[in-house]
Amino acid sequence: MPSISFCSDGSDLLAHVADRAVGAAPLPDLGAVLVVVPALGMAAGLRQAIAAAANALGFATVVPPRVATLEALIDEAVLAHPVVPRARRLADLQRLLATRGWFGGAPRWEVCRAILGLADELSARLPEPPDENGFMRLIEAHYRGRGARVALPEARLVYEVWRAYARPVKGASLDPGLARRMLLAAAARAQCGPVVWVASRPGAVLAAEEAAFVELLAPNLNVTIVAPRALPEALELAWPARPDEALAARAARLTDAGRALLARVRIIQAPTLEAEARAAAGQVRNWLNQGKRAIALVAADRVVARRVRALLEREGVLLADEAGWKLSTTSAATCVMRWIDAVSGGFHQRDLQDWLRSPFVFADLGRGRRDRARAAIEAAIRSNNVQAGLGAVRHALLRADHSEADALVLIDRIETAARPWARRAASLDQWFDLLLETLAALGAAEALAADAAGALVQDLARSLREQLGGAALQSLAVWRELFASELEAASFRDGAIDSPVVMTSLARARLRSFEGVLLLGAGAAHLGSEREPGPLLASRLRAELGLATPEETGAELRDTLGMLIACADDFCATWQSGQADMPQPLSPYLARLDGLARAGGGASLIVAAPAARLDFGQAIAPRVPAPGAPDLRPAAISVSAHASLVACPYQFFARHMLGLNEADEIREEFEKSDYGIWVHDLLNRLHTRFPLFTGMAHDVLVTEFQRIADAVFAPAIEFNFLSLGWKERWVAVAAAYIEWQIERERGGWRWQAGEVAAEASFMPASGREVRLRGRLDRLDIGRGGAVEILDYKTQAIGALRNKVALAGEDVQLAAYRLLHPAAGLAQAAFVAVDGDRIGIVPANPDHTPERERRRLVELIGAIDAGAGLPANGIDGTCEWCEMQGLCRRGHWATTESDFG
Repeated sequence: MPSISFCSDGSDLLAHVADRAVGAAPLPDLGAVLVVVPALGMAAGLRQAIAAAANALGFATVVPPRVATLEALIDEAVLAHPVVPRARRLADLQRLLATRGWFGGAPRWEVCRAILGLADELSARLPEPPDENGFMRLIEAHYRGRGARVALPEARLVYEVWRAYARPVKGASLDPGLARRMLLAAAARAQCGPVVWVASRPGAVLAAEEAAFVELLAPNLNVTIVAPRALPEALELAWPARPDEALAARAARLTDAGRALLARVRIIQAPTLEAEARAAAGQVRNWLNQGKRAIALVAADRVVARRVRALLEREGVLLADEAGWKLSTTSAATCVMRWIDAVSGGFHQRDLQDWLRSPFVFADLGRGRRDRARAAIEAAIRSNNVQAGLGAVRHALLRADHSEADALVLIDRIETAARPWARRAASLDQWFDLLLETLAALGAAEALAADAAGALVQDLARSLREQLGGAALQSLAVWRELFASELEAASFRDGAIDSPVVMTSLARARLRSFEGVLLLGAGAAHLGSEREPGPLLASRLRAELGLATPEETGAELRDTLGMLIACADDFCATWQSGQADMPQPLSPYLARLDGLARAGGGASLIVAAPAARLDFGQAIAPRVPAPGAPDLRPAAISVSAHASLVACPYQFFARHMLGLNEADEIREEFEKSDYGIWVHDLLNRLHTRFPLFTGMAHDVLVTEFQRIADAVFAPAIEFNFLSLGWKERWVAVAAAYIEWQIERERGGWRWQAGEVAAEASFMPASGREVRLRGRLDRLDIGRGGAVEILDYKTQAIGALRNKVALAGEDVQLAAYRLLHPAAGLAQAAFVAVDGDRIGIVPANPDHTPERERRRLVELIGAIDAGAGLPANGIDGTCEWCEMQGLCRRGHWATTESDFG
């Protein structure tokens, strides 16, 4: 039997382990001693403690013992039997369940993985047989006994799966769960010297696998289990195993040592995720300023942890991340999965553009060529509102005014790479083969290999390909789900950073000493006492299978958290309590600890998070944004940009100085604005075909009107049949428009040109020229050489009259007159082409081109002089403005501005 050596609490654990290791073999050679630790993070501190213990006995140098985890020992063990690859076992089970019609006939990979995980736990809890041949008898006996009594269908399924796989048939491959059980025995047989076992829980409580390993070692080797005797007094009083004693009575038994421990604990309550993250980052900064150089961030909530990491890195504080993050969240995995989404979804523009923006894609072209080609593709998609399909993208590129040769080359390469993906089904290993070939063909393989996460993604794909050789045929969708679940299960860790601040997990922090421990996400949702429910209603199912119960899991969490607090010089937890309408409870462990502190006459452990700050310095009060950026003022602006400047200077700044209007969203549903674009195109085609309607047969005009409408609306109808309604709305206007045009020609006006590009230059006081650009919908020539600029509007006449009623309110018509060489003589008007009433709405006579010129020059001059561009648009302007989220209207009070 192993001997057990207790220390008083976790604070002196390392010294206690060192003493037992030094006494396990004659000094100075401790090379035969094995020290098994729960987490390898303890190794460095333990070696220092062993050196100190040996030095106290007069030995300046020693041969150190081996320090390892049980997982490492199992990984080193060797089996004579082959083992079924885990991915192949998973694929076979999924296929079997689908064939049998379980879980709707298409079980998710997570469900299959959960079933196999439960089966492996059954293997781990088996008593150890005398030899490998005894496993078969043991499994059958266990199945006939415990398995025969289960009632839940899911439990019966798990037992059937376990029995089918856990059979060490001679000459056949072993199931991974049973293989691990045998590896455990092989690892025990490989040990030949004294063993010091560091138990992670007080009272030398061992997990099932740990207990089995120690049991195998004990008959032949000297094994000493070292553990804290119990949790510190304050924690035992806060978390009694049997809470039948009143809190006040327990608090009365608190000693000075217990109160001292509680004084080291603090819980920061924050209303939101951002407030929690900023409070946590501030706490780390405070500890660093105090000189602490061993700080642990324990990530119970990975979302908060990512935000804290970002805030600290912004301040120049890097983190050594032991916990890592899901491989699926890396940019490399995103690149690979976006390709699969794009090729399986017919290259929807959103998937295609997301994928093209990856730095790994077409890296063989060089960054400059790739970026120019990508920009050309994105511009073509936006300008033509392409929804999906490489053919549509190619057509849009060919229509572009300035073609980019590399853009078409990229589309060619994508089409070539996409053709093999059109197959209906393939074996799982063939899908992985195709993926790896495609990454090479698209110039991404080498770039991914040069990235740590990218190399891991490709290695995972190769490993799965090897494991799944010969698996059954599956569709692309099923294979994609498998690969996505594997990426989600895999972790990526960046080991290149050495920092005093360590991001780790609760399990990895066990029994380690830190000067400061910050537990992120101390709410009940992340640090509760119950096991999280799995896809098979895990709690009830586990009870049926005789596996660890929620009570056992809760006790393990209690001990782990308790030792973390006991070993820390300072312990702080952050808790996102939520808003009043959606409160989030604190973890019951910390809530009970706070209750004990208050019942004992002390202050509450819970403190409010400090006010949100943009940095660790002075808080910034919200105000009207009014940036001044003369260097960003564009040399040329459009008429619509000028209108934006008049309506709201900040909108102009965001759209046309920062360039945030360049990546316009592709519209999934067509809107009134699209209808207006189609109408402009249709009327320009119609008047180009028939510059003069007078003298033409009415039925010829109507037929041509219909033919052009068919051509203009066809792409929209092909994408969305509901767009047929827009076409029918316009065709109904045909008779009224033809009649209106003929009447206009009787008045002496003749269509001269349409879609005319125009430009005019102006010189503000700054001396920096500004060019005004626009496209005139239509130019008409009247009697005596009169010129009239017409602008089509798919609005009612009444709305357009209101638009021009107040001089200076609308800039469009006056700006168009500025663009014409005869600015002072040209007239301008809106043409209402909405419904069956076509009519002219002339410009306000008081709103002259000269007045608009002065306004333009003054506004541009103010920008050049550095004036602020405030967000001062009226409600009507803001209602449809896409920059509301940037200016944060509604979060600041109105203030004075220097822009006028």
